[in-house]
Amino acid sequence: MRFFKKLFSKNADVNAQHKLDALMFASVAGRREVVQALLAQGADVNAKDNHGGTALMRASVAGHREVVQVLLDKGAEVNAKDESGQTALILASWKGHGEVVHVLLAQGADVNAKDKDGETALMMASMSGHREVVQALLAQGADVNAKTIPDGITALMAASDKGHGEVVDLLKRAYDASVGGGRCPPY
Repeated sequence: MRFFKKLFSKNADVNAQHKLDALMFASVAGRREVVQALLAQGADVNAKDNHGGTALMRASVAGHREVVQVLLDKGAEVNAKDESGQTALILASWKGHGEVVHVLLAQGADVNAKDKDGETALMMASMSGHREVVQALLAQGADVNAKTIPDGITALMAASDKGHGEVVDLLKRAYDASVGGGRCPPY
């Protein structure tokens, strides 16, 4: 923290970028106090790197709930997308960071946002076998029938392919409920 205070006293540009700005580095490292200090000095909470990623995305994929909350409290765009269409929720779900997923959902993250391949947070959590995250997403209305582009892969297919039995069971129940008690689709 002393290093950053010294930089601030020299009027360092807190938004200067090479490939990542200081806020992104601090966010991915989980350095809440540094993130707060950078924001207090005028760092752009929604700045994007050369791939369209944001500090919120970096903190989310790394699982830093407290940093995610600070960024959201300071106006980070919860549904921002990078150049591949991924959001903070998709990234946190892929890595199984349940606490971060809950924070993002509570702040209005689009549970059914799709990346450029049509992948959703539910698909990423299912493919990775993160049962608790799958439950949280389903409870918030995640579309169990969403399909990737162009392959038509669903969350159920992805979980089945990876052998995540508990997730498969959750998704089967969600599918059955979505079709009014009908039978589960072939996978």
